[in-house]
Amino acid sequence: NLDLSRNFTDDGGDHNPVGGDDHGTHVAGIVAADNGGGIGVNGTAPKTDLVDCRVFSGPTASFGDILAAVVYSANIDADVANLSLGAYPVPRQGNGQFYGKVLNSAMTYANKEGTLLVIAAGNDSADLQH
Repeated sequence: NLDLSRNFTDDGGDHNPVGGDDHGTHVAGIVAADNGGGIGVNGTAPKTDLVDCRVFSGPTASFGDILAAVVYSANIDADVANLSLGAYPVPRQGNGQFYGKVLNSAMTYANKEGTLLVIAAGNDSADLQH
């Protein structure tokens, strides 16, 4: 749904990926690819209506942009928000305590609004709880 798609970064672009990073596009294809009954592939849910929420500008994203996109997804009544991204552990002291509380608040809000959050577990075996 291009009318609802947004860029949450401050780079001035649209919702499309920049800098050659198209991981989100790849994941969206796994979900919603629709060959229209012809030759080709179908995703796991080919009739899905997708909304692009871009939080990356090149290889990096900010927690603020990610959280804004999660809240936005809940506010537009998205059934599911896929966060195919990762973060390195932030210590629970100082700013880490703040980030943890804000992250928890945003995720709880989305769930209470009925938006299921599907979040990547990461690839580095990092313990984000402790």
